[in-house]
Amino acid sequence: MEMLPDILKLDEVVVSGKKEKFKRINLGKKVSSSGSEASFLGASLGHEIGELIPVDNKTVFIESLQFNIKRNTDLSLRYRLNLYEMKGNMPGNKINSKNIIFPIDVRRGKFRLNLKEYNLSIDRDFYCTIELIEKQDSQDAIVFPIGFTKGQMILRTTSQSEWEESFKGFGIGFQFSATY
Repeated sequence: MEMLPDILKLDEVVVSGKKEKFKRINLGKKVSSSGSEASFLGASLGHEIGELIPVDNKTVFIESLQFNIKRNTDLSLRYRLNLYEMKGNMPGNKINSKNIIFPIDVRRGKFRLNLKEYNLSIDRDFYCTIELIEKQDSQDAIVFPIGFTKGQMILRTTSQSEWEESFKGFGIGFQFSATY
């Protein structure tokens, strides 16, 4: 067997002995259990629900997403996380280039999704949504507590439908852990 040389150009990398110190920040607002709620009950595929996440004009590196679950009857149902830049007051182009697909595997309480592998950096306010991508049984439900937030909730009934504002001043309580 003969081996042939292969020329491969690598991107330039700068290595420094200086240790960088990053500051940790939470984006969004935590919402615990409350009387008000939002859910995917009776929703069709492509249904998205989300909220505005303010960023204080600095580039942040997203590490994880946390939010609370009031009730979840199907731990294997998968969802897609979508991050959108703002276009006016509504979501515009999608920020994340890779699909972020995950099950919500807790029945009640805090859910955490590690996002480090997606290398997400954001430098302005954005919308975060969860999209239903698998058909749920009619008796299945996932219920999120909603509470007061600075932004607004948004939704759309299918992935191609128009965005709608819903419950201004309320949100699901998506909270991102990030560094800058």
